Amino acid sequence: VEVNDHPKSTELLVMKIDVAEKKPRTIVGKIKSFYTKEQLKDKIVLVICNLRAAKLAGVKSQGMLLAAVSQTKDGKKVALLSPASDVSLGATLVPKDIKVT
Repeated sequence: VEVNDHPKSTELLVMKIDVAEKKPRTIVGKIKSFYTKEQLKDKIVLVICNLRAAKLAGVKSQGMLLAAVSQTKDGKKVALLSPASDVSLGATLVPKDIKVT
């Protein structure tokens, strides 16, 4: 929905992400050196929503982005995870062989 620079950090971005709730969630992530704001705008990502909210450099974050991190000869590489196919907004990610009650 929206991506902005963090007011107190040069490494963090503040994102408003629609997870099919009444209001978008604010997610603060340390991904500024890996993604531009334009690359993140309207990107479909996986979000962990069942975490307790935490303040990161003074901004309340209501979840976490899922990403794969690898070390390359050129440094660290971060790839945000996205669904492999079209899914509805707010779809639930459930590990294989786990029963959801």
